[in-house]
Amino acid sequence: MSDEFGSEFFNKMQYGKESPSAHGTAVAATNMWVGQMPKVKSDRKPTYPKEHFGARSDAFRSVIHQYLYTNTWAVEHAAFQHLPLPFGLGVKGAVTPVEQTGGQGDYLWPFTPSMISANRPDSATLRFGDDVQAWLSEYCMCERIHISGQVAQGADASPVSLEWDFFGRQIQPSTFTSQVETATVVGTITDPGNAEVIITAAGMNNSPKTILVVVEDNDTASIVAGKIRTALAADADVIDLFIVSGTGADVVLTKRVTILVDATLNIAIDNDTCVGLTPDASSTDTSTAITSLPTLEPLNAKLSRFYLDNLWSDVGETELANLLRTFDIEILTGVHPAFEGSVSKTFNRHREGIIAVMGTIGIEGGSAANDLFSAHQDGDFNVGRFVLEGGAIGSGENHSLTLDWGGTFEDVTPISGADRGDNLATFVLHGFLDKTSGLALQANVVTDRNSY
Repeated sequence: MSDEFGSEFFNKMQYGKESPSAHGTAVAATNMWVGQMPKVKSDRKPTYPKEHFGARSDAFRSVIHQYLYTNTWAVEHAAFQHLPLPFGLGVKGAVTPVEQTGGQGDYLWPFTPSMISANRPDSATLRFGDDVQAWLSEYCMCERIHISGQVAQGADASPVSLEWDFFGRQIQPSTFTSQVETATVVGTITDPGNAEVIITAAGMNNSPKTILVVVEDNDTASIVAGKIRTALAADADVIDLFIVSGTGADVVLTKRVTILVDATLNIAIDNDTCVGLTPDASSTDTSTAITSLPTLEPLNAKLSRFYLDNLWSDVGETELANLLRTFDIEILTGVHPAFEGSVSKTFNRHREGIIAVMGTIGIEGGSAANDLFSAHQDGDFNVGRFVLEGGAIGSGENHSLTLDWGGTFEDVTPISGADRGDNLATFVLHGFLDKTSGLALQANVVTDRNSY
């Protein structure tokens, strides 16, 4: 077994959007997800058949019939840039963001789902792990989105938490999308001796480091490259930062830590005491590395607002002004895996099911809460609008999240608690389809990203 030890400091999550025509075909990561590392769980649940076989035990075997991976990605201090991925993987796919102000990069993502036709959510390949092992799950789609927060009563933080539950086809060992440097050996040894390899890398001990590799007469470029790979894989300074690989005449170094690209990284190859190699002082960056940490505009509960109206046509007109204290909104996307008999133990495809929205809202107690209690008892229909805004995008629109859903109050508690002598109230707006407008959920995100 390996004696490598993973470090929490190097935990990371990456993702890449899969082709809509090839769900489940794994792709390279194109973005980093900044949040809390989930537990790495198994995709298999063994069954232990209880049988009689003449011994004081109820089983002598285990069986695994099929695979399914489920997990949650979460971020305690969510940002607007986090939102398109889970909405696109669950609520509505193939969304084309539209720039609102020319040249300012303020993109509107309209994630409002159809309630009568397919929404074609996207799928993604997710990677997560540490500096020792990355894990990959393909065909990942979002089943549930959970957004919650509360307004701090003082100078403390008012973060917004985002969680999204997903399913994937399976989980398997993989590697992160990282910086990759490739050198190609050219030539055949005509006089044996030592070949010289010089590795230059930021953060590597003894950089630039010269490593001598013994080569023999008539060693081809592929043989020399194999010997170089073996020598680099045995060097403690090199393997501390890189995974050594390559085939044929190529020598490849892949960075273990992925967040920054090293512009100085280089593999130089030359003759030392041998003859026959074509000197090459420069290697090539052959990666599609994720080059930097993303810029994030935080979701701030203090900048949240809530509106209640009786008709979809009036949504957003009547604010519960200066009353909002807490919010807990859950969207069930209805997307689910479908298993059918086939040659594989993984699910065959996905299906779209029922979309459901539920919001639990906390406000200051008083006359507004009493009015809501009456509306609950009367079974009145209401449409809620939840709005979160952030800073301006250039000279264009602000970052924003707008969620609208209509239904009736499942519960209203006009006095649910108190804070420093002031009564608090809570209500639950249970969403359902409005038969007049045909609407159940409207979801729009404005942020500075035009892809995920």
